Amino acid sequence: MFVFRKMSLVVKLAIVAGLSMALMAGAMIFAMVESSREKAREVAELQARTALRVFEIDLADANDAVRFQRPPAGRSTATLWDGSSLELEQDTLDRISDATGARLTFFTYDQESGQFFRTLTNVRHTNGRPATGTTLDAQGQAKQALLTGNAFFGHTEVLGQPFLTVYEPTTSDSGTVTGAIAAAVPQESIAETARATMLDLRSWVILSLATSVSVTIAALWLLLRPLAHTTRVLSAMARKNFDVPVPPVRSEDEVGRVARAVAELRSDLADSARIAAEAREKEAEREGQRLEQVRVVDELK
Repeated sequence: MFVFRKMSLVVKLAIVAGLSMALMAGAMIFAMVESSREKAREVAELQARTALRVFEIDLADANDAVRFQRPPAGRSTATLWDGSSLELEQDTLDRISDATGARLTFFTYDQESGQFFRTLTNVRHTNGRPATGTTLDAQGQAKQALLTGNAFFGHTEVLGQPFLTVYEPTTSDSGTVTGAIAAAVPQESIAETARATMLDLRSWVILSLATSVSVTIAALWLLLRPLAHTTRVLSAMARKNFDVPVPPVRSEDEVGRVARAVAELRSDLADSARIAAEAREKEAEREGQRLEQVRVVDELK
């Protein structure tokens, strides 16, 4: 606190302004982090839904048993499948995933076991093998949504790995659920998108903050410079020195009015000091004359 008290007003105000801007920058960064996360989620959802649509088209092209129609609101697909066998090259799944960034799976629903089995997929085990034949989490929200003919969108774990997933049911002509079509974007990919967005914004925030602080300090220096000159004049006046001039100030704000008031006070005090000095000189001269007269009288005696 002692060091702060010894600082000039310009430095103090610059520090306060800098801290305020730092707080604002912190709030901006927090908002941008949240925004980048939401943006990454939106991008991932678009990737997943695009992959689903392409997957559906390729399935229909490769299999006569698969047809599609216009999807309802909120859905990306409306796949009709009667439950018969399917074929699709693994390379086709990988090509779609490479283009969209989403892993793909086609599930077959087994009425007897009540399970959704992965029939076609490029979701892989840790050893790199496709997870064909594995089942959808029996207790998960996705399965419950599919069984009622509804889609599911959200974060889930697939074979122990976190994904942002979209599951949409496939049905027969009669509306019975026969399976599901799914796309999953790895959580790591979403985080990378968010980091890339933050890197793009970071340089802008740093440049903006540096520019704001520089402009603020320059503005404070220009606005308060007359006050610094006025302080020097008042210090000189306190030492009975009225020779330090007050620089002319054109501004009409409080600093300008104080500077002009100090200039008038300096002028008045300088005049008073000059008059007092002249009076002292005259008094000294009269005293000298009186003493001279006394001396002459004493000599005449």
